[in-house]
Amino acid sequence: MIRVRILLLGVFAAALGLGPINCIWGVADEPPREIFSLTCASERPSLLTEADQSLGRQSSVEVNVSWLRRQALPWTDWYWGWGLCADAYAFHNDGRFGLRRLQDAAAQFSLEYYVQGETAFSLTVRPGVYFENHPTLETWDMPIEAIGGIPFTPRFSGVLGVLDARYYRRPIPVIGVVWIASKTVRLEAAFPEPAVIVTFSPQIEGRLAGELVGGGFRTNGHPGRQTIEYSSYRIVGTVSCRLNSRCKFTGGTGYELERTFDFLHENRRVRAGGAPYLKLGLELTR
Repeated sequence: MIRVRILLLGVFAAALGLGPINCIWGVADEPPREIFSLTCASERPSLLTEADQSLGRQSSVEVNVSWLRRQALPWTDWYWGWGLCADAYAFHNDGRFGLRRLQDAAAQFSLEYYVQGETAFSLTVRPGVYFENHPTLETWDMPIEAIGGIPFTPRFSGVLGVLDARYYRRPIPVIGVVWIASKTVRLEAAFPEPAVIVTFSPQIEGRLAGELVGGGFRTNGHPGRQTIEYSSYRIVGTVSCRLNSRCKFTGGTGYELERTFDFLHENRRVRAGGAPYLKLGLELTR
């Protein structure tokens, strides 16, 4: 917990220090004041293994919901936001692996700086409960995500950030570069989610990207409560269609490279991978 507090203080200090960079980035564009997103995904069955021993096959379904409302900070180009978010991961196992679900429900608070419709800096904190079956006071956590841009040229910039939480084995770095190759092509060579984005028209956008989902959770359906860090890494191709100024629909498919369950207190790891993946999403803004 000390590590998280130090990180939070450092990020806020960095955010306050970004104010003078306005002259480099220019005047911030106004982002949507309210955004609601719903994403549903499904993965086909794949083989679960632990220390090269088969635990049967597992498929999964996940649902992610987020609502965030933004407000401009007085006399600045910064925005702060508040809202709610929830995730549910359901697993169907036909073997000896007993974990059936992981889920969370949290508030979310953000501090953001926008330039020409791009996020130049963002800090997001999600205090809530991260649990297996039943939320309790012991399942609380406060994941932190801090990401900032470093402008080099009008078309080339760096990305630097970190993701961390109480139930993570270690912080996840975010590092890379972004290259705006043309008005229609954008390359994000950044870990852990690189992407190539092509804008076909003001209404249609294509994206080929790596995608990391999951998080840390406290189990409460087994003797001796323990922490699980769950992650799924995929390669996904999506097409987004903006139906009007407030509504965007996204559909895509891809391939899950690896699914991992790290039981941190037992130093135990269960893996799966090699499964087709389907994703649908809806975004409403105003």
